[in-house]
Amino acid sequence: PVQHGTLAELGTVEPDLDEVYLEDGLERAAESYRRYLEETEESARTPEAMRRLADLQIEQEYGVIGGTSETLSSGIVEMAAPESAALPRISADSGSESRRPAEPSESELAFEERATQREELLTASEDFDATLPLEEIARQIGSTKSPVWNRIKKLKAAGVIDREVAILNADKIGLTETFFISIRTDQHTSDWLGRFTEIVNEMPEILECHRLTGDVDYIMKVRVASTRDFDLFYKRFIGRINLFNVTSSLSMEVIKETTAIKV
Repeated sequence: PVQHGTLAELGTVEPDLDEVYLEDGLERAAESYRRYLEETEESARTPEAMRRLADLQIEQEYGVIGGTSETLSSGIVEMAAPESAALPRISADSGSESRRPAEPSESELAFEERATQREELLTASEDFDATLPLEEIARQIGSTKSPVWNRIKKLKAAGVIDREVAILNADKIGLTETFFISIRTDQHTSDWLGRFTEIVNEMPEILECHRLTGDVDYIMKVRVASTRDFDLFYKRFIGRINLFNVTSSLSMEVIKETTAIKV
């Protein structure tokens, strides 16, 4: 007989196979991994934590591996079972079994590519709204908050995202007229160019100024409220620097105007 109160008694106890359910357990676990990845320097993050978070997100979205008829009737989608491990290899000389180390399912590089595949949509979108909260950006591109935050952080650090600004509707604030000014000059010294650059940067009506090849040396885009305002601007501009030839053109219609860059 087994003595009462000893470890041997455990062998006679029937195991409790009832499923234990923790409300919001997956979300809590995923949130703890997200917090860890957000608060940890990139160089100190572990691939295991990133994999575990990805697994939890997949389980939240598609259901659990396996399941019963009850889970199927409730609308939970079963995931396909993972491929079976490598079969034992029989040694020809000794006849004994020796296990071959299981090869990793994917390389670190492959995992990184898979983990960032959806994040690339951040830079592929031409209508990306920088004022959207991270949760909404993640929802639109089919990702989650943590990889979106990491992707934006990387883009800022690399200088891809130069700055975040609010783009005003010029017509709504009374600046309804756009002029383009073509400039030719017979002076190409560094002193003249420095003076020209200084004047251009000081005059807020000038939105863009480009130095060109060909017959025209410079072209500027100017936004004003009226033709009279442009005339006043023009007189102030040419009165500050010597120019060989200046031609002005009024934009009659905007066909396309955007700040989005296709990447």
